[in-house]
Amino acid sequence: MTVQLNGYWYTHEEISEALTKKGYTIICDKCEDKRGTTIVEWHAIKDDEEISVLNTLQSVAIKEFHKKPPLV
Repeated sequence: MTVQLNGYWYTHEEISEALTKKGYTIICDKCEDKRGTTIVEWHAIKDDEEISVLNTLQSVAIKEFHKKPPLV
C-alpha cells in the first residue's frame, strides 16, 4: 500500500513508523468475505478508540500529515 501526501508517495512501513511516533497503535484487522477471501485492513488507533472506517491507516495518515494550501 502506498499513499500520496503533499505530492510525495509513502510506503506502508513509512506511514506506520510515522504514526507510531505520533502515539498511534497500528492494528491489522483480518476478516473473510462470504466467498472466503481474506481481507486485510490496517488501522491506526489512539487511546481507547474502536476500529472503524474512520481510523484506517490511510485516512489517519491523510488527517495527520496532509497540508492544505492557504486560502487566498
